[in-house]
Amino acid sequence: DYQNFPPSTPGSTTTPPTPISLLTKIRQCHPALSLAAEFKRASPSKGDINPDLDPATQASLYADAGASIISILTEERHFKGSLADLTA
Repeated sequence: DYQNFPPSTPGSTTTPPTPISLLTKIRQCHPALSLAAEFKRASPSKGDINPDLDPATQASLYADAGASIISILTEERHFKGSLADLTA
């Protein structure tokens, strides 16, 4: 629900991104086989995985490896993410 997308900084007038169809994007990239990659620094069950991981660098590596889509976990407490990771 992008209507409730919080601004990136207090007082910001940043417009939320335009929603895309996940299914359409996967079919456009690789109609026969698709790979979804996930970016997270930590998990509730495993704890810290790589707290200093750079989202831009990791996204480039995922894309170079053939990922059709990249999921970026922005939840702060359990996954150590942030909304800033989406614009890195």
